[in-house]
Amino acid sequence: MSMKKKNIKLIILKIGMLLCLGVGLYPVITQAYTYYQTQQTLNSYKEKYDEASEKENEEVFKRYSEVNRKRKDTEQTSVTIPEDNNNIPSNGNLQKDKLGELVGEILIPKINVDLPIYDGVNDFQLSAGAGILTGTDYPTGGIGNHSVISAHSGIPNKKYFTDLELLKLGDKFFIDISGKKLAYQVDRIKTILPTEFEDLLPVAGKDYVTLMTCTPVGDNSHRLLVRGVSIPYQKSIVEKEKKKEDLKVKAQMNWYPIVVVGVLLIIAVIVIIKKIVAKRRGMKNEE
Repeated sequence: MSMKKKNIKLIILKIGMLLCLGVGLYPVITQAYTYYQTQQTLNSYKEKYDEASEKENEEVFKRYSEVNRKRKDTEQTSVTIPEDNNNIPSNGNLQKDKLGELVGEILIPKINVDLPIYDGVNDFQLSAGAGILTGTDYPTGGIGNHSVISAHSGIPNKKYFTDLELLKLGDKFFIDISGKKLAYQVDRIKTILPTEFEDLLPVAGKDYVTLMTCTPVGDNSHRLLVRGVSIPYQKSIVEKEKKKEDLKVKAQMNWYPIVVVGVLLIIAVIVIIKKIVAKRRGMKNEE
């Protein structure tokens, strides 16, 4: 075999190793980047209300509550569920005016979700996090309130509500809005058609928040509803739920380096074997 052919094969093997390394690390890198972006947004949100006075935060909260009150006065009888086309604008087009107001934060420890909540569900807002379904209440808590928070499922490298189907009755999720913290416990899970809205309307005497996403992933013909009923907020419960799920996530992430190293070892063994075989053939040819 000529030196030129050997060099070509060596180059191909090196490219193969780089490709395998890239494929192995891609999920880790992209998920880490998405997590970084989300945390930056949430940190900005927290800094905003931390720097504001208590009175200013109360005014914002009162504004949301007043919108909810006016909506009740109109005796709302319908909610429009938008079509989900999973349009994801490029990062360069995530303009601030398109994102609108960042209302709060939703934490779902069971599925390791921690997302900003925007005031609306346009493509820009759902690309950056979760959004309040237009026509439903702000998640301020209170009897007679029913907020619907929606997020995408099945978007590559953006889990968002992809694992919402893993929630079960009794699981908890938490909301922060202008510094006020609320807790909800899942009391109903249901799948509906996009034309069905009755389950999204307020219920007298109840304080609900419903999490909504498209299902099944890829088809998006229905909507998965995970409803939570208000429960007392306790910081100890939040920390317990977060710690429990953090351990699961770390255990899952530990598999990525193992897979990558395993692939590289296999490639290295193949390269070594080929070199040994090539040397032996060369020695035989010399004889």
